[in-house]
Amino acid sequence: MKIRYKCEDSRSADGLSETVAATPSLALVYWHFRHLPESVHQTPGPYSKQFLTLVIAACERKWGTAPDIAIPQPPGKYDWKEAVQRLEANDPEVLHYEQVCLEILHWLENYDVSDLTVDGMKLEEYERRSI
Repeated sequence: MKIRYKCEDSRSADGLSETVAATPSLALVYWHFRHLPESVHQTPGPYSKQFLTLVIAACERKWGTAPDIAIPQPPGKYDWKEAVQRLEANDPEVLHYEQVCLEILHWLENYDVSDLTVDGMKLEEYERRSI
């Protein structure tokens, strides 16, 4: 799986960054980092307990609204390589968590994420193919 998108980035010279990530959760890590104060140099990993709560809080802080989703518990403390392996093996807990992350990225298309693709396809096309 390859997630690609562009988003606002105050740290970039032209105000935009392009992201390529192996999983939706990792793509959200990069998005979250870009929305932290410049004095902050790290963000929790995608499978830490507070990660999605912090992503939702960043949305609320920036736009006064956030995706209306139930935040799942992370399926375990995985590094991104293990998460990719579990995703490719169709681990149901990892699949669910990554699907929620993808839903958040899709919601962010209403705000500062653009050109969101999954494996080179727009999200709607990817989802139709996956059914």
